[in-house]
Amino acid sequence: MKTETLKRYSAAEVVLLAVFALGLLLSLMLTKVRNKIELDTPVELAVGGLAVSLPKGTEWETAGGWRYEGDNAFVLLGRMGSRGRVVIDVRWRYALCDDPVSAELRLKQLADSANGQLLPLGKAPGPLAMQYGRIYAPTDSGEEFLMGVARLDFGRSLELLISYRSDAALAENVFLALAGGAAYQRQDAMTAGAEQVQRFYADRMGQLSDPNGPRNIGFLIQNADKQPLGYAVHRLSLSNRDQESRLHIATRQFELSGLYLESNLVTDADLSFKWKTQTWLAQLGQPRVAELVADAAGRLSVEQNTEHQRFLYRTPMMLPEPLLAAFVAWLKGAEGEGMIVDVLTGGGLVVPTRLTMIDPAESAGRSEQAVRVVRAEYLYRQGEFDDLGFDAAGRLLLIAEKKPQKPARLWEATSQERLRGIFGERFTPRGVEAAWRMPKNLSANN
Repeated sequence: MKTETLKRYSAAEVVLLAVFALGLLLSLMLTKVRNKIELDTPVELAVGGLAVSLPKGTEWETAGGWRYEGDNAFVLLGRMGSRGRVVIDVRWRYALCDDPVSAELRLKQLADSANGQLLPLGKAPGPLAMQYGRIYAPTDSGEEFLMGVARLDFGRSLELLISYRSDAALAENVFLALAGGAAYQRQDAMTAGAEQVQRFYADRMGQLSDPNGPRNIGFLIQNADKQPLGYAVHRLSLSNRDQESRLHIATRQFELSGLYLESNLVTDADLSFKWKTQTWLAQLGQPRVAELVADAAGRLSVEQNTEHQRFLYRTPMMLPEPLLAAFVAWLKGAEGEGMIVDVLTGGGLVVPTRLTMIDPAESAGRSEQAVRVVRAEYLYRQGEFDDLGFDAAGRLLLIAEKKPQKPARLWEATSQERLRGIFGERFTPRGVEAAWRMPKNLSANN
């Protein structure tokens, strides 16, 4: 009897042991599967020399490729869902001109901005020197965060953010797999852009300040049928402060569609500047006002009457937009067209711009006098570019403006007398008051 009982208990123990072993094996297999994160095909960001991935699998979805955001960064988004709820969010961010601090300090800044606590975790394995950590911040949904920052060349940085609500181990596996799969290569086009912009500031800025140089430049804005759409005028002047010259570039732009703009850029020899832009739209009673102030150290403040003050930082290839045409004209005497520069707009956007020489016959605008055409391709939006045509003396003759899903517009260099003949009393700063009553039957041949 006792022997039979003993045998029965022994058999039960063997079964339990087998069940335990099977459970342990399944657990180990599950852990192995969860630790192995398969990456999808890398998504390239050509403007940054970057290629990064998102996880692969039916449970993962993406919002598309890289997209440009108004905080001067490109982002790439992915999301893992389960049973109708979000499990993990992934956000890559390629920042153009954030505060150029160390990766460790940037992590601390991000944690502080979220009223959270940072737990540094060191350097993530992979080709990039990405420092990362866990951020505990108060959220309504109980999320936690893994954040990584890598400093890149030319004032750029790369950030990886993983947000999750449970399973910290899985989230960290995803983070480490993504960080380890990122690839980066310094871009020769940005190196060339940085070198040429620095040479331009040292050389051409002095020529722009030449009192014998051109003072006023006018453009007639037309459609492809040569019908007038508006005008733009650029006026250069000099002033002195503390025995140092200051360059003023004033711009007025009027368009029949209901736009009037006034811009004033004042820059010093140390490259600090103040730039104010006012934009009136026919449907708005008050103008949109933006003021940019840059100090000699390269810190820029942006104030607009439609948003809070924000800050950005000069990159070595940054050009305020009013200087772009002068820079491209100057390149005639400099080697190395085929470069990327950062064009700073009056509203504080930084637009990576590729400059390349093209055949005049391939330009979106034609001029018999144009012997040299440079395409400025604005890389924040696919299909947007300007073709700038110059004569043999390096004078700007024509700008062909192309935007996605819109017909090309032509900016033809012309005299202010001709513009005044076409637009009459509207060709004055006070034209803003009557701009919206502008007659539609104008002729470019006036």
